[in-house]
Amino acid sequence: MRMSTPLVRTGAVLATAAAFVLGGLAPTAPAPVAEAASAEVADGWKTYQLKTPNARYDSIYAAGSEAWIVGTVNPYPTHSTVVQHFDGKTWSPMTVPHVGYGMVITGTSASNLWIGGSSDATNATAHFDGRQWTTYPVPDQWTVVQMLAVAPNNVWAVTQTPSDSPVYHGQRLIHFDGRSWSLVTPPQVAGYTEPDIEISGSGAGDVWVNYSDRNGKKNTLLRASGTTFTVLPSPGYGVKVVPLSANDAWARGPVVASNGNGDSKSNALHWDGRSWKTVDDGQKWTTYEPRVVANGTVWANKTEYYSGYGKVTLVRWVGGRWQTVPGMSGIGSDSVLQYVAPTPKSSPWALMAQGREKNRQDVRVYTG
Repeated sequence: MRMSTPLVRTGAVLATAAAFVLGGLAPTAPAPVAEAASAEVADGWKTYQLKTPNARYDSIYAAGSEAWIVGTVNPYPTHSTVVQHFDGKTWSPMTVPHVGYGMVITGTSASNLWIGGSSDATNATAHFDGRQWTTYPVPDQWTVVQMLAVAPNNVWAVTQTPSDSPVYHGQRLIHFDGRSWSLVTPPQVAGYTEPDIEISGSGAGDVWVNYSDRNGKKNTLLRASGTTFTVLPSPGYGVKVVPLSANDAWARGPVVASNGNGDSKSNALHWDGRSWKTVDDGQKWTTYEPRVVANGTVWANKTEYYSGYGKVTLVRWVGGRWQTVPGMSGIGSDSVLQYVAPTPKSSPWALMAQGREKNRQDVRVYTG
């Protein structure tokens, strides 16, 4: 069963005392008040500071000059899904159906957006075609924790056992074919009973799915073309692949050294179409977490450890080495949850889901 909801876009610039417009199930408490979205430019980043009491944003998607963030406004004891839209100039709220806790957003254009949420919503996903939202249930009404849209009729997602379930069954891969969601279990991973799954992709014929057994004893990386899966060497347990193409991808490598004091060393891994190669920066206590493809290359979070304390810096791969990106040093304390780029050649957006100030969410776009 699915349900359609006409779009209502406010069209107004976020201003002091401008209330969120919420769709789906209405909260029993008053809607939150959003303060002005101010823009600042420094170190090549343009930052929009959104102050929304009782709201948390967890995922960002961008297309062209537009961007969207999804999250949850949570006035006790109810909660509602909330989406903000950036039209190239200003941020404004959208009316969206209720998908529970708004956890993920994906798409391929402004007329093909998806949001996913929690298991307490009857329909945990919703699709926007540029005019209206249509909701869809997912198998077993599990929580949607990842989504990857590669076409309007080709969307992948990962669902997870609901938090109130008496038995944990891990995560599952599901697929939307233009009509409904269905459970997909590739034959190569039929023996995984409680898997952890990471999905990513650079297009319809280049979807990467990394399965990990929760006991840590086995790991399988699959590359999907349509619904046909091919096994590739896996970069490791719980690792998400960041692909530029079928022959150019990056991932986090395993820990290769640890001093027992909280300091560790792990290198980035590069896929050349045949195997994973270690990319060692030659430093003692550093780790690399590839996060997004932007401006034609991979961007990663580099963590430098000092006596157990980790300082996080955004870096990008340029000229055969890691280059520090100004303006994003020390971001570990700000909990960057998401990086996205409209296309692999576009500049990245960053969502700071929790800032140093309570109820502040920073959204940044790189202009350097």
